Amino acid sequence: MFVAFGKHFDAFERLLDNMLGKNDGISDALFSFTRPVSGSYFWCPPVDDKGQINYDF
Repeated sequence: MFVAFGKHFDAFERLLDNMLGKNDGISDALFSFTRPVSGSYFWCPPVDDKGQINYDF
């Protein structure tokens, strides 16, 4: 299971692209003994003190 937290999805996309070898052709050694079968993104919106979604991130 890969779990990460961040402000934007861009950093995760770059990380996963690097793991898959999209930039240099070298895939992560983790894939020599595991096989990803699915993936998902979940977004937990930031809220202010009033419980309103804060889009100013």
